[in-house]
Amino acid sequence: MSQKNLWGFQADKEIPSPPRAIVEEYCENLAELTNGLVIAKAKPYAGYTTDYERTHPNFMAMLSQGLSPKITVEQVSIQEDLGSLGDTSSFTHEFFITSEYVHNYKYRIMFFAHFPYGEEIVIVLDERIADDINLSQRIDCTNKEDFEAKLQRIIVSKPVQTVINTLYAMAKEEIELEEKETAEIPF
Repeated sequence: MSQKNLWGFQADKEIPSPPRAIVEEYCENLAELTNGLVIAKAKPYAGYTTDYERTHPNFMAMLSQGLSPKITVEQVSIQEDLGSLGDTSSFTHEFFITSEYVHNYKYRIMFFAHFPYGEEIVIVLDERIADDINLSQRIDCTNKEDFEAKLQRIIVSKPVQTVINTLYAMAKEEIELEEKETAEIPF
């Protein structure tokens, strides 16, 4: 007996690539071009994607001066705060460049978020990139093609290219130093 399709779902219908799959292609390409010395990653991200205020009580001031609790408000620039790389949000991602040879460093290119109910994709750019390509830090892409066009402009921007070249040179230098140190060790 054939099951009635009440939802209009077609399993064999071509499904468009989600934004993360598109960005992953760029990640793979960079690794190939640099022989793995510089890599890009798109990771699920759970954290702030714009500047925010952080509040916390200043207990030390309270104790030292015998005062009631004082709340301190601190402006936090998203450019300075790396946030967390949790897997709690499957629709917001962080796209960054790093190298296994340059420890504890990553350059965040952008955040991007997409929604299950439509094609809109929101990009939040690093401010240096936004300035370089004359776009605002927040970009609303209306569809996949618009997202890919913006992504292409972003990755060829001067700040991104400078970081890639710097990481590549540093990684090559690190490998050469390791090879030299290994060659100098007598067996």
